[in-house]
Formats: sequence, structure tokens, C-alpha cells
Amino acid sequence: MRADDDACRNRIIRADHRLHETAAKRGWDNPETAKRRQELMLARQYCWDHGHRWWDEDGQRWRTEHDWDEHDHDHQ
Repeated sequence: MRADDDACRNRIIRADHRLHETAAKRGWDNPETAKRRQELMLARQYCWDHGHRWWDEDGQRWRTEHDWDEHDHDHQ
């Protein structure tokens, strides 16, 4: 695994975990949660732009299609 892959994977993992932590504290319909949701989308986009793949934290695998759902974490 390349170092940039590791950095991208960690960026997405951190954003995903922050989103879930914020949602657990404040709820899924909170403005701060929406900010965290945006951060996850930006982390995915960053990895896509730099490596044409993104880490699917829920599926625990790299995805090579630009197929994430920007609303996949709207309500859990």
C-alpha cells in the first residue's frame, strides 16, 4: 500500500468516526452533524481526486468507482 493510500484511508476513517460521534451526541439532524457529513464527503472527494479511489469505511474496502452516496449518512 502506498503512503498516500494510507493517508487517504485515515482521512476518511477520521471523518466517518467524527460524523458518528457527533450524531450520537447531537442527533442526525443537527447543524454540527451536517458539517461532519460534509467533511466526510470532502475526504472521499480528496481521495478520489488524488488516487481515483476512496475508502469505504462501512464496507472496509477500497472502491474504484465514484459511487458514494452523499446522503448515505443522513439518517442512521
